[in-house]
Amino acid sequence: MTGFNYLGEPALVDRLHAIRVPAALRAPLLALVSVAFIVLAWWGIELRNLSAAVNEERVASTRLEASRIDLARTKVLRIDLQAMLALDRQLRAIRLSGSQLGVRLADIANRIPQRAWLTSIAPVQGGMDINGRAEGMAALGDTIAALVSSTTVTNPTLIRASSDDRADIQLPTIAFELRVDD
Repeated sequence: MTGFNYLGEPALVDRLHAIRVPAALRAPLLALVSVAFIVLAWWGIELRNLSAAVNEERVASTRLEASRIDLARTKVLRIDLQAMLALDRQLRAIRLSGSQLGVRLADIANRIPQRAWLTSIAPVQGGMDINGRAEGMAALGDTIAALVSSTTVTNPTLIRASSDDRADIQLPTIAFELRVDD
């Protein structure tokens, strides 16, 4: 004959209630279960803290790597900038070592019109004296206008202008003296 249990197996809780623990072991067993629960809870909290620390370390290392890359780029740019500043200082030193005078003289010479020519340029206190000749007043006016438009010459002033009636020249010319400021 085969038997069949219609009630099924007792539940786990029912089986645990069915276990009888002697009275002398109840207090130590309860303490052991309590300690195990506290240790497991503490272990769970520490796992959560460890996971948060690992995530924070990963984010910090990513930021650190990005900072290192930016620092390397900045060092390269700083080196390039220092090289450009050194080159600029050299160019300024060359420019101020006398070539400024050369640039100024070349600018004056390039601005003189065809009907005028210079006979002398002499440095004076605070500027230069420019002596020359021009074929008429129009050429003298063009000379002064050209020097006024120069970026290297400031305040050209006509000091004197006189008719040059020498016998050895065919065209009547005007001798002039100009002074320009530094």
